Amino acid sequence: ASEIPRDSKIFSSVAPWSTPVAPLQVNGESVPGAVSQVTGDYFRTFSVRPVLGRLFGPEDFKSGARAPGDLAVISYGFWQTRYGGHPDVLGKVLKVNGHPRTIVGVTPHGFFGPMVGVSIDVWTQVMPPATSEEALRSRQNQGFWLTARLQPGVRVAMARAEIETLWPQILQTTVPIQEKIEQRDQFLKQRIKVEAAAAGTPTTSLLDFERPLWALLVSAGLLLVIACTNLASLLAARAANRVHEMGIRIALGATR
Repeated sequence: ASEIPRDSKIFSSVAPWSTPVAPLQVNGESVPGAVSQVTGDYFRTFSVRPVLGRLFGPEDFKSGARAPGDLAVISYGFWQTRYGGHPDVLGKVLKVNGHPRTIVGVTPHGFFGPMVGVSIDVWTQVMPPATSEEALRSRQNQGFWLTARLQPGVRVAMARAEIETLWPQILQTTVPIQEKIEQRDQFLKQRIKVEAAAAGTPTTSLLDFERPLWALLVSAGLLLVIACTNLASLLAARAANRVHEMGIRIALGATR
């Protein structure tokens, strides 16, 4: 992520972030929730402002910053459900993966993070500021997504062209050194996909839905066949009864 130039004329800000994976504890109790690690430009990239307290900024990731790596920002929904919406939530401590984190802010209602179908409850610093940049540059660290905000007037096609031009260089400078030759070759064959994130970052592809959709289609077809068969049997039985009835009427001299 850090290999993409931060002074790029294409992007105004670049924000690496991780997918939500971490146990969460509030007041010593394990609670369900999604936790995402972010960097200093995360909230600025998504144009998010707090409803209470403050959000992370680049200053929180500099060496010597106060409470390095021990801060947390919570979502509006998490604030309401776990803390009753009380303003004294600022300064309270929760635990993420067993490590205490001090709450410094609350995101606005309606901001759930960039992942479609996943609502983030807690955001934490990616790690202590003294080593956050080193972590992002580590060749062993491949667990981050990347969202960038375009400069005014720049189109997605322009950003895609720049990233695709830089991509071979990025791969060469980030390939894990310890990888075997086969794994290295596989790593260098990776391709990058640049898409507009206005509708969020999808967590699944259309292929993930192909099998269940086919199963649903087959099930619906079978139900339709059964319904048609039952209706045909009902109509046949009714027609048979009418034949008997019409025979009696004709025998009695009734006309059609």
